[in-house]
Amino acid sequence: MMIGYCKEGMLDNATVVFEGLQCKDLVSFNAMISGYAQNGVGGESLRLYSNMHKIGLQADDATLVSVFTACSSLESLKKGGQAHVFVIRNGLIKNVSVYNALRLQCTLNAHP
Repeated sequence: MMIGYCKEGMLDNATVVFEGLQCKDLVSFNAMISGYAQNGVGGESLRLYSNMHKIGLQADDATLVSVFTACSSLESLKKGGQAHVFVIRNGLIKNVSVYNALRLQCTLNAHP
């Protein structure tokens, strides 16, 4: 349901569903992180990413693609760099989606 709300840009409704979950898991966090990133609310996306780590959930490739999208929209080199380090340390650079999202983030934030 959260994904549907996010795809329709109904982030308030998606947030109500997310906050109402008693047991938030990687799938629910990914849905919201992605939804915020795709709807141009990168700051909220990164806040949820941080909260996810605080409760002990490990990011996966879907999480990182959304994080790089959020970083690009915010032009957040620091957060993007931190996510880049996570990708390298965890061997996720081999994932084509993560690699492409990382390249896009680097390209968008490059200054001539």
